[in-house]
Amino acid sequence: MSRCRGLTAAAAAVTVRAIVTETPPHDCCPDAEDRKRHKRSVRDDRRERLAAELRENLKRRKAQARSRGGDTAGGGGSTGDVEPNS
Repeated sequence: MSRCRGLTAAAAAVTVRAIVTETPPHDCCPDAEDRKRHKRSVRDDRRERLAAELRENLKRRKAQARSRGGDTAGGGGSTGDVEPNS
């Protein structure tokens, strides 16, 4: 999901929230209750899929940052073999 690359966690959450709330019209369910249930399940499925994608992207970015020796967004990471200035 390259559009979330470089976003902060809060911005990514807002992005997911905006995507999840966009639901297409559902004409496959004639009954209003069935339609509501169907829309809810589609939203839930989409929310779960996007959340899993974001988790995977976060894991991958953290692993890449660790392999480069950089600091992760969580802080406390290694900065490599840099000697402090005395």
